[in-house]
Amino acid sequence: MDAGNVQQNRFQCLRQGYEDMENKQYSDAIEKFGKYLKVDSNLYWYLLELFNDDTYSRQEVMAAKEICLQHMQD
Repeated sequence: MDAGNVQQNRFQCLRQGYEDMENKQYSDAIEKFGKYLKVDSNLYWYLLELFNDDTYSRQEVMAAKEICLQHMQD
């Protein structure tokens, strides 16, 4: 599998996480957001955020994950 496919799979996972969040399936969304955030490379995140909108940024996904956690506690 090439790097482009890997990245597209990561984006698909993230989009599904946002869909789960909209559908109030917070635990599923948290799981997908966690998978998406698993990359531990500042260079990766810098380049990703340079070429994509905020939807894909580490900070935005972490904020969405936090919102899901708050909804689960309510």
